[in-house]
Amino acid sequence: MSEEDKTLDWFVDKALDFIKENRGFELELPGGENPLVVGSGNAYYTGRAAYRFAGRRFIHAEDVQAKEEIDKRAGELTGLVVVSASGSRDIIEVAKHAVANKIPVHSISCNHDSELKQELGDKLDQKHVPTPSEKESPTVNTVTYGMMLYGVTHECPEAIRLEIEKIRRPEKGYNRFEAFSMLFPDKMLEISRMTQRKFDEIFGRKVRVISANITNFLHGAAVHDEENELYVGIGLEKKYLDNFGADNRRFHVPLPGYFGPLGYMMVSYSVIGHMQRDRKDFSFLKSIKDYPERERDWIRPEL
Repeated sequence: MSEEDKTLDWFVDKALDFIKENRGFELELPGGENPLVVGSGNAYYTGRAAYRFAGRRFIHAEDVQAKEEIDKRAGELTGLVVVSASGSRDIIEVAKHAVANKIPVHSISCNHDSELKQELGDKLDQKHVPTPSEKESPTVNTVTYGMMLYGVTHECPEAIRLEIEKIRRPEKGYNRFEAFSMLFPDKMLEISRMTQRKFDEIFGRKVRVISANITNFLHGAAVHDEENELYVGIGLEKKYLDNFGADNRRFHVPLPGYFGPLGYMMVSYSVIGHMQRDRKDFSFLKSIKDYPERERDWIRPEL
């Protein structure tokens, strides 16, 4: 497989290898009894899933709203927890704002020498998450966020791989469809949001996609049914999936009841990779090459 033809399921396979090699990694979630957990993109949802699965009390906000939450809750927050694979970008100013309000700052990051650490020094308590020496392509973030979740849930990588290996393509493959609805149990709301973002990154505007937990899907998203739409249920009870589309437009991916957020993340990402292969769409890694440079050139609003 060429460097540019690697699909998301390839990254899932490598991530599961690394998790297996680092079995036993423990992520002690910081922030005290009432932290504000913040991040951007899928880091935000990873943080939410980790704290919720651990049964921790917490408040959460995306980075663009974090300063507002700090201003409203400064007296009650026991810490700011920044979830970020790189420990960089817009979150720096949020962390500085917390320091100014005398709120302890913690981070969950895969980068020992992060920009956040450079800026805050000993004012930052950094929880380091191991990753391979060969980094993933920008925004792929499968092993990074996967390790964060594993450090809390300790799900079995072999069991996850076994379920992935059971997945078969829909009849005649994914490439005969132009729209997809990927549906999750309500308990996996954060993973459904992560999957939607991954669809956006992988396919952009070329494919019409909805990824949602079942209750949110029923709030309006289920109104339209396209003849070329495939409904994919990830660990969703079959009785829910049977409400949508025709028989040949439903694809059920059953999962064991003990599966947690890491398993759901890896399975759904693998399905997206299968879609890439069937559609022969390898544009993501080709497009990502110059993306970091373009992103730096864009005007970024003050937070």
